[in-house]
Amino acid sequence: EPHFLQFPGDALLIGKRVLIVDDVWDSGKTALAVRERVAQAGGVPTVAVLHYKPKFSHFPEEAPDFYGEETDAWIVYPWDPERSREWGP
Repeated sequence: EPHFLQFPGDALLIGKRVLIVDDVWDSGKTALAVRERVAQAGGVPTVAVLHYKPKFSHFPEEAPDFYGEETDAWIVYPWDPERSREWGP
């Protein structure tokens, strides 16, 4: 389960439209946890991801509101720590 180290206070979210952006929706746990937390605080969450992997989602009835591409491929982003070792400091 995702654990929040920091999160805006409820007073900052009440009645606000909140865009939640992530690189990939794989299991869906992270995006849904954030979406639920924003909604509980009284915000109106919208989820956008670069890549959506419905075959791997633990929540087949849920999906991001917006996504750039649907895929089931393994994705290596240039900002991933493993990838950055290939390119050096």
